[in-house]
Amino acid sequence: MLRRTGNKVWVDVHSLPPYSHIEADVVVVNTYFSSEGSNILRFSTAEGVPSSVEDVNITYRGSEDIELEWGQPGEPNGIVIGYQVGYMKDEGLEFGDLEISEIVTERRMWLGGLTPDTVYRVYVWGMTRVGRGEEFFIDIRTAEETPGLVIDDIVPTLTTVNVTWLVPDAGGLKEVANYYLEYRKLGKAGWDRVTVEQENLWQEIKGLEAGTSYQVRVWTAAGQTGTPSRRKLYSDTRTFRTISEAFLLLTQGKKIRRVDIASTSTNLVRFTKKKLKIRSPASLTFNVRKNTVFFSDKRTKSINMATIEGFQLHSAVRIYQDSNSSIFGIAYDWVHEALYWTDGRRKSIRVMTLTREDRKYITTVVDGMGKPRAIALDIQQRYLYWTDRMKPAMIGRCGMDGTNVSSIINSDITWPEGLTIDYAERRLYWTDAIRDRVSSCDMDGGDRRVVIRMPGPPDERLPLLERLEIINS
Repeated sequence: MLRRTGNKVWVDVHSLPPYSHIEADVVVVNTYFSSEGSNILRFSTAEGVPSSVEDVNITYRGSEDIELEWGQPGEPNGIVIGYQVGYMKDEGLEFGDLEISEIVTERRMWLGGLTPDTVYRVYVWGMTRVGRGEEFFIDIRTAEETPGLVIDDIVPTLTTVNVTWLVPDAGGLKEVANYYLEYRKLGKAGWDRVTVEQENLWQEIKGLEAGTSYQVRVWTAAGQTGTPSRRKLYSDTRTFRTISEAFLLLTQGKKIRRVDIASTSTNLVRFTKKKLKIRSPASLTFNVRKNTVFFSDKRTKSINMATIEGFQLHSAVRIYQDSNSSIFGIAYDWVHEALYWTDGRRKSIRVMTLTREDRKYITTVVDGMGKPRAIALDIQQRYLYWTDRMKPAMIGRCGMDGTNVSSIINSDITWPEGLTIDYAERRLYWTDAIRDRVSSCDMDGGDRRVVIRMPGPPDERLPLLERLEIINS
């Protein structure tokens, strides 16, 4: 609205953005023309209150606790000095009393001691020195009362054990917690603790004694730290025994051999009640928990499974066969009971689930490859690695579901064959049969090193590298 006082004209300008630097000028306009602008006036608006916060995320931590995280206000309109969170219970026709927190500077807050299976309205406000800004609110329902943690599987080796567990069913709600794994020798009073990587539902314990019985349990904390609601939730306690001897299984010609690491003695592994024609076993992998060996056969174009006891393989069965395939590397995922393999003819990596009795659920994980050879699984981070002898050769990586395919090694590599993972040091090792060496890198392809250079003429070096590849795969 224009106002005149003598020769002066006044105008009020509304809805300017708070806490902003403004430039303004005046232009005279009639029906046909507009004048040039006047001199520029520069001024700043006062601080205001922020708009609503953005990117609010809610994590359900059990049936009585939630954790809130949020982003900054879309329009700060000043200097944001903190945030407040409020919540009130939906009591049917009306809401209960509004509980409001103290001002916090972190964009995160834990709300504990809530009632299970109950609807709450949760508010978040940003604040400047002027006051509380525009509210963000969301209605949530806490999870139902749930049972405790349950240990699902235990896979011991000579000096390690891999423990997986199940979390309470939160009715489809996202439920995340920090878990702690405790173990002790059977008969010992105190517990040793291993901190689990955040959000993992499994963990490896290292440094155990061979042939020894242990107890293990998992726990997590519920409730807000420093309040009476804080408590520990324990799983069941399970007992296991580490294996008493370590050995390697390797293929050699038409045979499978067992090498005892302690004595370095090599013995032929024989099949009992042999019903399958084993012509040319190529690569193999092992399920420690069930003492099961999986091995591919180049001649029969198949994957076979048998149970090993000492130097005998029992109940050998063929679980996959395809005359159009060329199977080379195989690897076993003990967490999800799935078998992965490379197929040179199909130029792909395939996976078969072993939880079904018919074992026929097969899918392609990666296709469009060159000459895929060895394969290795990083069960901890859910990554799959493979070697490819195409030109140029490479080592590839993707998620175990086939997502995010990438090349991590694609230079100074010619004929990659074997591939294995050092889980303790988090490193990859591979053989190169043309460059006559074993090399290593970190799990992202960095910090590359040559570990072994093979001596002797090429016709002697290549078989050695092939044998190393078979042991590693």
